[in-house]
Amino acid sequence: MRVFQFHSGSHPRDAVTNSMLLIAREFGRLGLGGAIMAEHVHPELEGRLEPFDAARMTPDDLLLVHHSMRNGILEDVLAAPCRKLLVYHNITKPAFFAPDDPMRAAAIEGYRQLWALRDAVAGAVCVSAFNARALVERGFGNVETICLLSDFEALPSRASLGRPWHHDDDVFHILFVGRICPNKGQHHLIRALPELQQALGREVRLTLCGHAEHGGAYLARLRHLMARLGVERNVVFAGSVPDEMLYGYYREADAYVSYSQHEGFGVPLIEAMAFGTPVFAYGCTAIPETLGGAGHVLHSHDPAELAQAMLRVFATRPARRAFVRAQRARVRALSIRQGFLRLCDFMEGTFGVTLPARDARSDAAGPAPARQLVCEGPMDGSYSLSQVNRALAMAMRDSGAMSVTAIPREGTDAYRFDATELDRRPELAAILHGGIDLSRPGVGLRNMYPPRVRGHVADLRLHYLYWEESRLPAPLVRQINTQLDGIVAPTRYCEKVCRDSGVMVPIRTVGSGMVRRMTAQPPAAGDGPFVFLHVSSGLKRKGVEELLHAYARAFTAGDDVLLLIKTHDNPSNVIPGLVADLIAQSPNAPRVLVDTATLDDAAMDGLFRLADAVVLPTRGEGFNLPAAEALAAGRPLLVTDTGAHRDFCDAENAILLRSRFAYSDSHLAEKGSYWAVVDIDDLAGKMRALRDGRLRPAARLDYGAEDWKVVAENIASFVDELETEKPVKDRIRLASVSTYNTRCGIAAYAEGLLREFPDTLYEIEHWATREEAQAGHLETDRVRRLWVPLAGDFRALCERAVDEGFDAVLVQFNFGFFELDDLFAGLAHLRAHGVLAYVEFHKTADAAIGDRPVSLAGHGAELAAIDRIFVHGVGDVNYLRDLGVHDNVTLIPLYIPRMPRLSRDALRSVLGLPQNAPVVATNGFLLPNKGVPELIGAFAGLINDFPDAHLVLATALFPAPESAALSDTCADLIALYGLEGRVSLFTEFLGHEQIHMLLSAADLIVYPYGFSRESASASVRQGLAAGRPVLGTDTPIFASVGDAIDRAGDNRPETLLPHMRDILRDPERQQAMRARAEGVAAGQGADDIARIVMANIQQDIMARDGVEIPVIAPARAAPPAALSDRASGPILRALLGRDPSPEQNRAFHAIYRDSGSLVAAIDDLLGHDEYFDDLMRDPQRLESLRLPVLDLDALHGLGDEAFVTQCYRRILCRDPDADGFDAFLARLRDDPGGRQWVIDAMTGSDEYRAAVVPRRIVGGRGG
Repeated sequence: MRVFQFHSGSHPRDAVTNSMLLIAREFGRLGLGGAIMAEHVHPELEGRLEPFDAARMTPDDLLLVHHSMRNGILEDVLAAPCRKLLVYHNITKPAFFAPDDPMRAAAIEGYRQLWALRDAVAGAVCVSAFNARALVERGFGNVETICLLSDFEALPSRASLGRPWHHDDDVFHILFVGRICPNKGQHHLIRALPELQQALGREVRLTLCGHAEHGGAYLARLRHLMARLGVERNVVFAGSVPDEMLYGYYREADAYVSYSQHEGFGVPLIEAMAFGTPVFAYGCTAIPETLGGAGHVLHSHDPAELAQAMLRVFATRPARRAFVRAQRARVRALSIRQGFLRLCDFMEGTFGVTLPARDARSDAAGPAPARQLVCEGPMDGSYSLSQVNRALAMAMRDSGAMSVTAIPREGTDAYRFDATELDRRPELAAILHGGIDLSRPGVGLRNMYPPRVRGHVADLRLHYLYWEESRLPAPLVRQINTQLDGIVAPTRYCEKVCRDSGVMVPIRTVGSGMVRRMTAQPPAAGDGPFVFLHVSSGLKRKGVEELLHAYARAFTAGDDVLLLIKTHDNPSNVIPGLVADLIAQSPNAPRVLVDTATLDDAAMDGLFRLADAVVLPTRGEGFNLPAAEALAAGRPLLVTDTGAHRDFCDAENAILLRSRFAYSDSHLAEKGSYWAVVDIDDLAGKMRALRDGRLRPAARLDYGAEDWKVVAENIASFVDELETEKPVKDRIRLASVSTYNTRCGIAAYAEGLLREFPDTLYEIEHWATREEAQAGHLETDRVRRLWVPLAGDFRALCERAVDEGFDAVLVQFNFGFFELDDLFAGLAHLRAHGVLAYVEFHKTADAAIGDRPVSLAGHGAELAAIDRIFVHGVGDVNYLRDLGVHDNVTLIPLYIPRMPRLSRDALRSVLGLPQNAPVVATNGFLLPNKGVPELIGAFAGLINDFPDAHLVLATALFPAPESAALSDTCADLIALYGLEGRVSLFTEFLGHEQIHMLLSAADLIVYPYGFSRESASASVRQGLAAGRPVLGTDTPIFASVGDAIDRAGDNRPETLLPHMRDILRDPERQQAMRARAEGVAAGQGADDIARIVMANIQQDIMARDGVEIPVIAPARAAPPAALSDRASGPILRALLGRDPSPEQNRAFHAIYRDSGSLVAAIDDLLGHDEYFDDLMRDPQRLESLRLPVLDLDALHGLGDEAFVTQCYRRILCRDPDADGFDAFLARLRDDPGGRQWVIDAMTGSDEYRAAVVPRRIVGGRGG
């Protein structure tokens, strides 16, 4: 007997076609293979399928007739001289197609043909019970439900493209696969997006895979719906995609959602399950039976139902894993292997035949399921990650803790595995060809570059993360927190980097083994030079620049020394250029030899034998393998005194090189990241002392994890811990100690930071000073005014935190807030009672309170005992490190507020500033080191180039005598330079929104600071938030913003002036400055900084309490301080000219509440026609608002062309366009009294309304 198959249509990505191919494969293994035939053979399937030919069949053969839509040759098929079984795949209801759609007629005919099939087949196989019921209702007998659609279990092992998940977007990705047509329900998915985004607190992206060949009109309706909802950028129509791309989309998706109205089975539902993607589907037709208790069945099209289901599934990492594992059990139940066995049984029972032995059709039962480790990363060649991945995968296999399969993959799709690696290492073949086994709980472990954390197919998702600098990119951290179950760190340094970057998932340091075994050997015999060996890739972070300078400082050409640099060619290698510079600048430099050859292990061993010492003044390492190899080889090692290698290097086995932290400028370009730069004199002296025999370290490697077996055991232990069930802690009580809601920069900073803590998880009380709150700000019962600066209250606050059961206390510290003895006594009380303590030092350098000096020096032990210290500048990190405090120190930059971009010209209209001349601005407290007098002097010189320029000084008085005196000095300077009317000086304390309005009106923002002992500047971040070019000075207070600002050398007027002049004259430079500022701001918003603080709190709580923390979206909590009627009333009365109605008052407060921004509230009101029209009708209100006066009297004495030109410039603030200019001139030629008409036309135009606030016009008259 042979088994033939037939279906009318065929397509390489069609479910029925794929089912026939799979069935043919299985029957072929039994020796029963027959042809697959079709009425229409797709060109890509020629050779695999053939046209129908009944003459090939005999009465002993079996024909499986697959049926869905219309069969154009059904009579010929039924006349074939053989036995027949129907395989019914369902027919879409005709009602789902438009009357003129050809598919409607095909569906009707397909249903009609079922009657002919009923009388011609011996039985029927249906892929779902839903389909089976349809046949039974039509009188079919001998109907069996058997899934024969796909080799679902094999899907995760198939090749897939990484492009769909090779991105750094922090989006929640929803996928749906199906043709674009109404019954597939894509419109329901699009309608759900706004509500899902609000519920999940993240941007949601919907990818729709499927052709629109018969759905053009529906596609147009979908696009219209997207535009109406404002989600055009959130929906991707991918079209019909190849399997490799489709599998990439399945891997990338956070959720698969179906609102399809009709499915006979729903193949994509099970495909998504196979890839570990949580499935949510509307429960109609066959879908509930297909899901079989896995996934989540939706009972309506209500987005709220979907959102709640998602929040439950993604509530915690274990909840998601359990959901995915239940789905995979369903995938196994629907496997082609199980279905084929049942088909064979059905055939034997129906036809009374005996098929080949059952054990030939099934795999022998294996051992009891255990975990499977899926290792993904490069696996070939000498690339360091490849060496690590091979060694780790083999160690995991040898440990027996898990079965191992390896998938060669890199962070880009350009990577291709070099198969010759199997010739060199044949033992890899077993794990490379193992495939993914869905019967076992899967653990995914990746190590690739760039790090890619999306797209895992395993249930439990880990990343083995090496990182060389102090901070991970913010987009990567966001993905880690939503996509991974844990981070596996090779060193304690990498674990600290993760915490310092805001990683919230569990982290475990497991070690990093030695890629090749090395044993201590004596140096090579001979009388040659003293050889210093340096081994590195030559990247800037390897410290080669310091090495060469120190080497040239320590030795000359007359010294019998050699610096041997072993490196390799790569685009980022700086060694050749540095060596060339050394030779050019130092003719008497000692010898340097650079070797770029590729060496095998034996040759590398020879290099270490040749070396008398190894020198590695690295700036940053994730592990530092050459350092470990040097110690293993018994070679004296000179290495930086900080970094990942400190896990196995100390002052006894290595010569540690003194270093200082500095902001990194490496190729990674992560803003706020720092590295360690070795002191050149220290390195030179120690190289000389080592050569002279005055230093003799006991070089040896004492590192437990040098054996990969230990690393494998540590990873297995971490997985066990992650799989251990833990209680969920869904509420964290946090006491925030600050000057909250007072006229203080730290108060505003703390309020903005804590606003980003989600109130779904954090219960925050604000413990503030006993000062009066800012006028106009209502306080909730979460604000308690409990302390007085320097009054010894901190210990009492800590006792309250213990007594009231708080989990943690977050302290904003300034030397003027608490005495140090009081601070440390209170922190000790918290520690003794298990309450976590976090202190944010806004300054660490020595200070003075009045005439009394204060210093953290001598408090190293107390500082080291704090759970976490947050500081704002790399100088603070160095200061604390000098005190012996570093492991618990995290650098967080002061955040850059994310403020709305405001119209410069509109704001100038409001403020009465010149429209066609430069405006320069600054902000901050009015203190001597802020350089405000110097800026006034520079501006006086700028008037020579820009006579109509204006200077805005938003410089609040500080509560100190020198500030008031400086205010008088500034007033005197303004008078001295004759700048009255050209300088606006604001000395009152302004809120963030008010300052933002002033700065947004500027062309250039200047911070002319002199020397400051402050860690960082908050004011400059307000300037960056305005999106305008920013100029600072070359002082360390601006170091943390990197190249986001331009710098003058100092703050003298003669230094500032040329910089200001050049920037204002160069639009391209201004644009480049704005672009750099945007780049820095991208990862330094309040949400980014809050994430780092929250991550440290949550990591400590998980470790202390043994709990799970919910995986929650970082949704903004409601602002703790609401805008009161006392503050909003005058604003509304000024804008509307009357008391607001209750509805308007509520609307204004709703805008403020939703956006957290007074700017947004005012901007919304200003955009309404009522405001504009009322202002135009009531000149008195224009006067009350103090709007700028636009006097047009002088224009009436001009000629017509000059009159029209000046009207354009004065009213619309621009030069005339040709068409409008000609039209107005024509009107004036025809109407001698038409000048008033010109004025009315311009002031009544949409363009004039777009200025946000009109000017008060006088002097408009006809004639």
